[in-house]
Amino acid sequence: MSTDKFDNEIAQLYQQRKQQIVVPKMKLQQEPSRHKYSPLNLLTLFLAGGMASFGIMAIVSHLSTSQIKAIDPAINSQAIKFIELAPNKPTEKTLATSKPLPPLPIVTSPETPRIIPVQTKTNNHVIKPAKLAVALIQLVTVPQLNEPKLIIKPIYKVLPEYPLDARINNQTGEVKLSYQIDTTGKVSHINIISSSVEKGLQRSAKKALAKWQYKPNAQLLGPHEIIFKFTAPKG
Repeated sequence: MSTDKFDNEIAQLYQQRKQQIVVPKMKLQQEPSRHKYSPLNLLTLFLAGGMASFGIMAIVSHLSTSQIKAIDPAINSQAIKFIELAPNKPTEKTLATSKPLPPLPIVTSPETPRIIPVQTKTNNHVIKPAKLAVALIQLVTVPQLNEPKLIIKPIYKVLPEYPLDARINNQTGEVKLSYQIDTTGKVSHINIISSSVEKGLQRSAKKALAKWQYKPNAQLLGPHEIIFKFTAPKG
């Protein structure tokens, strides 16, 4: 039961009790109109009226109090349940604490490499950008010792790229690869002989060597070896 409904019932009870109370009529002896009331008589009438009003209010108050005390216990239990369903105010313990966000990683843009043209006897080719310092050690396999030394020089070559994770970890070392040159001058059958670097640099070396191009020459057929030396770029 809501508070407004409860107040309305109390007001109705009050009006019913008020209507049931009959105020006794006071009959005063009438005197001839020529006589006036004395101050003492007026004071007595005023006090009697005040006492009567006070008595009526006391009776009404008593009846209202007894009516409030006689309310059905089910009403009180219902009101208590309503109060329990009210949401509690959040406390400091229930407030969620947000953890601080981790700092953002610093991303550095790679420097633009320089393009260096390589001149050969046949055509000029442009080397693709290299992102690290690579030293090439060409191992030439000669079929016989009495023949002049065969110079193996590609007409087009690409240097390996330096992966970002290898640059962050400052990886350095060498990769020794074996490969073959076919009749068209292309490189094939690339294998790793030995390596002192991680797999990322190994894949970079094999990918670069696969793009090399040699001048077709029957004397170049057969297995060859090459070493890529990786050093960390300065600055």
